[in-house]
Order: sequence, then structure tokens, then C-alpha cells
Amino acid sequence: MPSDYKNFPKYTPRTCVIPMSNKDKSFGFAMFAGENQIGAHIQYIFPDSPASQTQLRANDRILEIDDKFVDEDPAVSIDKKLRKAKPSVKLYVVDTHTYKYFKENDIPLESKKFQRSQFAKDQLQHGNSRSSKNPNGDISDDSTPSERNQGQNPPNIKGSFHSPANHKDDIRLCTIYRTDAKDIFGFRYDQDEEDDCYKVKITPGRDERPSNAELAGVRNDDCLIEINDELVEDLNSAQIKKLVTDTEYPQPLKLLVADVETYTYYQQNDKPIRRNLPSVKVLTNRPRRSSSSNNLKNSTIPQLIQSFPQPPPQKLPGSGILNLFNANPMQPNRPGSDSRLNQRSYKLQPSEGSSDYGFSVKPLGNNIKGHKIAQITPGSLADKQG
Repeated sequence: MPSDYKNFPKYTPRTCVIPMSNKDKSFGFAMFAGENQIGAHIQYIFPDSPASQTQLRANDRILEIDDKFVDEDPAVSIDKKLRKAKPSVKLYVVDTHTYKYFKENDIPLESKKFQRSQFAKDQLQHGNSRSSKNPNGDISDDSTPSERNQGQNPPNIKGSFHSPANHKDDIRLCTIYRTDAKDIFGFRYDQDEEDDCYKVKITPGRDERPSNAELAGVRNDDCLIEINDELVEDLNSAQIKKLVTDTEYPQPLKLLVADVETYTYYQQNDKPIRRNLPSVKVLTNRPRRSSSSNNLKNSTIPQLIQSFPQPPPQKLPGSGILNLFNANPMQPNRPGSDSRLNQRSYKLQPSEGSSDYGFSVKPLGNNIKGHKIAQITPGSLADKQG
């Protein structure tokens, strides 16, 4: 998620009107298809383009084009609508987090239905209560919810808009293992005064790989509830640090965490979050022992289980160069690629006026972060680059 989303109010759609002058060859953004080629997201925004002058951001989900709802349309149809939309286009978009939140909580995605929803009314009322303290804040009746809430703090979503029947817990008991004594757990924590909790921040693992904490199911901005069965809400930072540092290898570190919405919901309903709740998910990056012949020693490899399955491990090679090569196949060098074992990087730059890279992506699924190439168009830029 791009960092500049932090400048926007939370759970608020945005309307972006993008004009195109006679000198512009395009609106200045590229799109990619949603899951199963339905719907579309913003993939890239060209610098110094008409789109770059608006609130449009990479990863935005396109909900409407010129007031027409397109979220359930095929991506090909959306692309055609964008090509025909000249000399200006009006996009109604949300960030991916908001899109998922709206879908899970039955909040309307269509702009007119959203503005009539109780969610939007409560959101607007919250914004007006803040803006009433500033009599110079002139907001027109034609402004969008996004424009009305610019520069204001987001409302407390869970407390204001959810009944217990609609609430979905996100509480995780994450057991974090390390591969050796020099390995790190892969997180830090900061005290958040607004949400009144210690928030977890994921740090990179070895060689910039996912950290042990992330593999164990911990997420950025999770609220920290327990460390090794001990509540942290009444502890200071030094006491929390001691709980972590006292966990010596090979003992695991156990974190009970909850996302902000769940934490806020429990706080406002005066309910404690504990590990014995039936909604708690038990996750781990439990080590897996793998043996190999000759001089290769037993190695401990983090593996995500339960709701976070990992791909099957590669078999470690036996002796000899040929076995080593077969276990780590090299990819042939191609123009524009940097091949090291199975890792390759490509730079795809479509011509200005084209929004097609020639490939589509889809999530890995099963709560594993990342995406995979779903389809490559024959003869496209991606195909020619290998």
C-alpha cells in the first residue's frame, strides 16, 4: 500500500476528475485486471500526467467511470470505456483496504447508494462535528464524501458503525520461531496514544525476506495484547522489551495480537481480549527439520501453517555440482532481465498513450502476501521482454 494513502481519510471513496488537454496523449495511468479478469485496479500513474495531478493512486480499485458502476464488469470492457472517455474522465475509486472492508461489511460500493447509507451519514456527521469548530471551512453541497473529509481524522469505524452481529474478530495467537541464535523475531512495537495500545511494526528478515513475525501471521499495526502469556496493556516499553529479550533461542516467542478494528470493538464494549476466545486463530512459522546427505547439516526453515500455508519446500541437493544445479535451476539471461537462480527482474515501460503491459496478476491466495503472473498476452510488451 503506497505511503501517501495516509494523507486520505480512512474508509472514504474518492472522486477523481481527470481532464486531458490537446497536448496530452493519454490520461496518464495504466490499469490491471482484478481477480478472474473482473474489475480493474490502477497499476501505475505516469509522472507529470493529468492523472498525477489528482488524488488517484496506484492500487486504487475503479468502482465507477463517468458515474457508471463498473466494478463487476470484465476488465476488457473497463479498458474500452477508458479509451473512449475523452477529453475527460471521472473515476470513483477506493483503496484496496477500503474495498475489502466495504465488501466484508456490506457497505454499498456504488456512489449514490453509498451516500445514502447509514455508514456515510455517520461518517459525514462525524466530519461535520469536527468542521463546526472551524467556521471558515466552507464545504459546498456538491462536494463528495472524500472532499468533505479531507484533512480530518477518520471516524472510529468499529465503534460507530457496527453492531455485535456484524462484527468479525481478527485475533491471532502467533508463535514465532527463529532459525538460529543470531536470527531475529522481525518486529518492533510503538505505543499508539490514539488507539491506546502498543502497535506492532514488521521489520525485514534476513536478506530482505519476510520476517519470522510476518511468516507467523503478525501484521503491521496489529495491537499487542500478550507476550508469552503475559498481558502487556499495563506494562511499559522497558518491561515489554525484557519479555522479548528474555526469550532465548530455541524457545519461541508467543504474541497475542488483534487488528485495530477488533481491538477498538472490544474496548468500546468493555470486553477483554484473551487467548481462550473461540475466535482466536493459532498461527506459527514452526520450523521444519530437513536432512540431506554428506556435508549438508540439518537446517531449520520457517514454515507458515494453518491459515497461512507455504509452497512445498525444495528438496536439498545431494553431493556433486549436477545435483546442486538441478535443485537450483538457473534461468537463461534475457534482454531486460537480471537472472540469479529463480529470481528475475524486468522493467516494462509502455509507450505514452498505451495502458497495457501485456500481463495480468492475481493474489497468491490463502492469506499469503504477494501476487503471481496469471496471464501473458502473446506478442505483448511483457511477452517480448521474456
